[in-house]
Amino acid sequence: MNNSLKLIVSFVVACMLSIGTIFAAANPFADVYYDDWSYKAVKILAREGIIDDSHGCFLNERKSITRYEIAQMVAQAMYRQAKASDEQKDVIAKLVAEYSDELQTLGVNTKNKAIENEWKITGWAQTENTYGNTYGPTTVHEYNYQIRLGFKKQISDKLGVYYQIKNKCYLDATSATDDTTMRTRQAFFTYKPTPDTTINAGKIVYWLANGLFMDATGRTVDISTKLTNNLTFFGFVGRYEGNLASTISYGNIGGKIGAIDIGTHYLSGRAIANKMLSSKIPALTVGYTLPSGLNISGGYAKNIDASDNNNMYKAQLWQIIGENEYILQYWRQEGNMNLPVENGDHLTWWSNQYGTTSFDGFDGYRGIIVHHFNANLYSETWYGDYKDLVTNLRAKKYGWDLTIGF
Repeated sequence: MNNSLKLIVSFVVACMLSIGTIFAAANPFADVYYDDWSYKAVKILAREGIIDDSHGCFLNERKSITRYEIAQMVAQAMYRQAKASDEQKDVIAKLVAEYSDELQTLGVNTKNKAIENEWKITGWAQTENTYGNTYGPTTVHEYNYQIRLGFKKQISDKLGVYYQIKNKCYLDATSATDDTTMRTRQAFFTYKPTPDTTINAGKIVYWLANGLFMDATGRTVDISTKLTNNLTFFGFVGRYEGNLASTISYGNIGGKIGAIDIGTHYLSGRAIANKMLSSKIPALTVGYTLPSGLNISGGYAKNIDASDNNNMYKAQLWQIIGENEYILQYWRQEGNMNLPVENGDHLTWWSNQYGTTSFDGFDGYRGIIVHHFNANLYSETWYGDYKDLVTNLRAKKYGWDLTIGF
């Protein structure tokens, strides 16, 4: 075990022993990204004047903010409810239910204890339709819909539990077999020993390094803690859900340095693209928002267990104009960048890469337009063009999706 991995494991174990349990609570320092329903809801309330955005979270069109930052704005919305319409009050009530833990930490009395301990139910549904061609002349039509239901309960002031089920139904036989079975997507206990430290244990979905890698599920124990006013640590150890023989460990220190969002990352594990190769991957992500609102971000990762063809890059431009978000992405992942889990955003684009017995690597770009109808409903349209790094065969995909949350 290398020194970096030893440090991550030792830190997690020490914190677990200090509280005498592996159960954990929702991470108050977790990033809430622009495509989350609560981010959009707060943004709309700010635009409508219910929230004073003098701190610039949305005026600067940041790509993500923390749960604590959202809770602070929700507290302000609660204070100004007398000025809100009935529709705005409904949105505020949903936000209060979602961020009750963070509001309690801030000293905001949201409701009585009996109601706090009731189950909270959230939902998410999406239909996605993709056309185009994989490498060479092979055409593709990938149509599916997904449904997710989440159930959250605060057992005590510090202990909570979350359970989520999902299905993914393929309606086009050319891509996959139709499957309407509901299955567990996430199931974990949460424990918050202090306002600055949280631990999660169970089956958890991760989206790491601003999407540079790991958009998948693990059976893990993770911990987050505040290091300074601007920096936090997050790390976990466990196994990759897709192959329980595959171990995973991850550590991240990130936050703001002046006006720059920066993150340092280290991921170690095995198995992806039908390979059982070890990977040790340090990575760096950086982002900056211009006064115009244009967010520029990027990331670089390298598998130091491989001697060549072992790099990955991502660059992104992102801006909100009115009710639309405009995103332009460039990706390059070389053949020996053998991630323990699949990288990338959603939107079916390079999924055919991971269904093959060999992985040559690829590079390409994708443009995405997101339109927000309201806080709970949005659509995405996209176009992507990429190529195989060995054969130079090109592929193109384009499509749309519609997503609703409650």
